[in-house]
Parts: sequence; structure tokens; C-alpha cells
Amino acid sequence: MGVGVGLAFGHRPINDMVGSLHSTNVAYIKMWDFDTSFLEQLASQYGNGNFDDQLCVGNEPTLNKLDPPTVVAAFKKMVNIVRDAGLADLVKVTIPHSADMMTNTYPPSGAIFTSVGKQYMNEVLPILQQTGSVFSVNLYTYLNRDVALTNRLGKGSWSNSLFRNMLLATRGALTNFGYASLPIIVGETGWATADGTDANVQYANDYLHHVVDVVRKDSLTDLV
Repeated sequence: MGVGVGLAFGHRPINDMVGSLHSTNVAYIKMWDFDTSFLEQLASQYGNGNFDDQLCVGNEPTLNKLDPPTVVAAFKKMVNIVRDAGLADLVKVTIPHSADMMTNTYPPSGAIFTSVGKQYMNEVLPILQQTGSVFSVNLYTYLNRDVALTNRLGKGSWSNSLFRNMLLATRGALTNFGYASLPIIVGETGWATADGTDANVQYANDYLHHVVDVVRKDSLTDLV
């Protein structure tokens, strides 16, 4: 489990922010902004060499209707840059995807990639496997308002948990595409706390507790 950090909209002093992350034993940090001083503070407070670094190319390309050949070309270029710099064992490159690159997601074992999703998977998945990287997916149950609120929050039965089923569907889609063993990370998840339907702090708290429960207790995490 980790925390996403955005620096573009104002923040506490960087040394104070990193200190809070370190003191609460946050082991995984996703940055949306490149900031040298933030990286220096991470190295200072966490210690050099204590990171498994990943570079993300683009973000949710199918949702944002980005041109597949352009994103794939950028991904391949970054993989080559990392390799040529002699960092291939230390830095892994991936693309964060959204759940809309899958269809037929229930039951989860029948999930497949959409036609647009396949344009990425044909090119990207072999490289992820060859380089020892991971498949990154962003899962937001908050946005699936056609599903019962209790299942979106994970307060219903375990088998009806939307987050759990979305994660299983991701594994199903990869399996059905021939990449059953490719590691998965959930790069982003969360719940809105204001300015939207069902958006409040209590629901956000309930949802994140459920995500932690899935990660800690569910045997499906053996596959993720």
C-alpha cells in the first residue's frame, strides 16, 4: 500500500511532507510531478538505494483517447533510454491503464481487452514481461454509479466487492491474453471526499479500509 503525491497545487514544505511519509512507514510513493528536491528528500530520509523505481509513460491512454502508436512509441523509447543508461535492473517502465480498456468483466474470469486496448497489449505486454516490469491499472469504484453503493464501498458481501472484482477482471484479461503471471499493481484508487454524488470523508474512509482488507486478507493477492 502507498500514497500518491501531487506537488503542483501547493503543499507543505517538502522535508516535512517526506518526514510524515517516512514516520508513518509509507513504503510506496507515486509522484505526478517531477521535483528534484522531493527526490533528494526521499533519498535523505529513506536512504539511497532503498527504492524500486518505476517510470510511467502517459496515463490512462484509452480513457484519454490518446493515439496508441504514439504512446507505444514513447513507451519503447523510454525503455531503450533506461537500458542504454545501464539502469534496466533498477528502473522499470510501464503505462498506467484505466479499467475501460477491459470488457466482459463479469464474471471476472471472462474479462478481455477491448479492441483499442489490444492495440496497446500486443506491443506493451511482451516488453513488460521481458524487462521484468509490471502491469499498472487505476481502479476507481466511485465512478461506477450503476453498481450498488454498498458494493462500490466494499460493505456488501466479499464476492460482490467491486474493487475486488475489478482486480480479478484485470487478472482475467491478462490471463486470457496469455500473460497470466504478469505482476499487477494498482497505481491509483480512492474515493471523492467532496463536490460529487456520494462524495464524503466517511465513504472515502470506508472504501480505503476495504482496499486495505482486500490487500491484506484476500488470497487473490497471491496473483497480484
